[in-house]
Amino acid sequence: MHVIAPSILSASFARLGEEVVNVIAAGADWIHFDVMDNHYVPNLTVGPLVCEAIRPLTQAPIDVHLMVRPVDRIVPDFARAGANIISFHPEASEHVDRTLALIRENGCQAGLVFNPATPLAHLDHVMDRLDLILLMSVNPGFGGQTFIPSTLAKIAAVRARIDAYERERGRRIRLEVDGGVKVDNIAEIARAGADTFVAGSAVYGLGSLRRRPGGRSQSLRQRPRRPAHATGESMMPSPLAVRAVLIDLDGTLLDTVLDLHAAANAMLHDLDRPGIAVEAIRSYVGRGIPNLVKRVLAGSMAAAEDATPPPAEALASFKRHYSVENGRHAALFPGVGEGLDALRALGLPLGVITNKAEAFTLPLLQRTGLYPYFDVIVSGDVLPRPKPDPMPLLWASGRLAVSPVDVLMIGDSVHDFHAGRAAGCHVFLVPYGYNEGRDVRELACDGIVSTLAEAARRLVHA
Repeated sequence: MHVIAPSILSASFARLGEEVVNVIAAGADWIHFDVMDNHYVPNLTVGPLVCEAIRPLTQAPIDVHLMVRPVDRIVPDFARAGANIISFHPEASEHVDRTLALIRENGCQAGLVFNPATPLAHLDHVMDRLDLILLMSVNPGFGGQTFIPSTLAKIAAVRARIDAYERERGRRIRLEVDGGVKVDNIAEIARAGADTFVAGSAVYGLGSLRRRPGGRSQSLRQRPRRPAHATGESMMPSPLAVRAVLIDLDGTLLDTVLDLHAAANAMLHDLDRPGIAVEAIRSYVGRGIPNLVKRVLAGSMAAAEDATPPPAEALASFKRHYSVENGRHAALFPGVGEGLDALRALGLPLGVITNKAEAFTLPLLQRTGLYPYFDVIVSGDVLPRPKPDPMPLLWASGRLAVSPVDVLMIGDSVHDFHAGRAAGCHVFLVPYGYNEGRDVRELACDGIVSTLAEAARRLVHA
């Protein structure tokens, strides 16, 4: 899959938030974030505060390119600010291996950047720590430069290294090119072996991005992604090759609405309030127990938009009752048992990614017999940021020793979709889940599958 990553270096800094929103709406996949310190390169740009400011505006991956010295001091700051990928120049770090490890320890994918005249010798020693290799096709520091033609041979050389590594280790590494990427040369760059393209003026120079924020830019991508249902055709005509599968819990594996309904009505009884219908609970599920409690008390979906916590008495009552009801009425959705067996038969490691608290997740998996299927379980309270943030998916991929680009996320909601996309994973969605009452067929995922068994039939082990 080719990725377009517009660089905000060429955006209007006076309207940066709007520029980011518009370029994603126009079809971009990532946001490329150039960080310059006026020491390593002769220019000064932006820092973690700007990254933190644009993070809430998009679920797209933020690809941070550090042109700074030293590197290690600033890595945790960008990770906390919401970066998904962090790349740096080997000349800027005294300990390249340590810096790559630091990036991954902070929950991000790690990349190494090579200037036009920088030799590739570092790749002999750190391929196992890399998720991305970035080749500069201009000398870094300023946007709008002309592509250096000799970069094509370097791209081909790195592509040969990556392909050989993938054949030996079975793990993919992205090859990104930055500098002078235009409409008239992107095809040639792709033929040389690049799969990820940073473009600045070629994208932000298009006035149509601001005039048509809901449109799709055709400038660099000939065929933008469409929702799987748009033409009635499958977006995955051939089996998808993956190395691991991560699966959402409530609404994808298990129908837990009756458990939640029983706990909610018991809470309402404690509060001397009338009960609610099970269908109301079905539409309220999706943002964790505190927001579910707020919606139940308010009788409204909009209650979750308020950042205030639910009343402590109500939340404690719900949790007390739910600890009893958890798993009592839950049922596997059709095709789940068959699908899990088929995925295991393919030799694929499996993980659960849920926003449910660990105190409820583990007993639920054990009571329903699903616990033995999974190699990694990530609950909503074990990491700083739950879905739709990609952190749980990136962490699980790391535990499974699989690159996120080789991982499939299967879920039932917009949160699963955004988390998967931001992590760089493939995404399948099931139409039978909760998703707060909305139709997942409107999301541009890699496939809509009617059951987990169908998902397994559409996969092969990479």
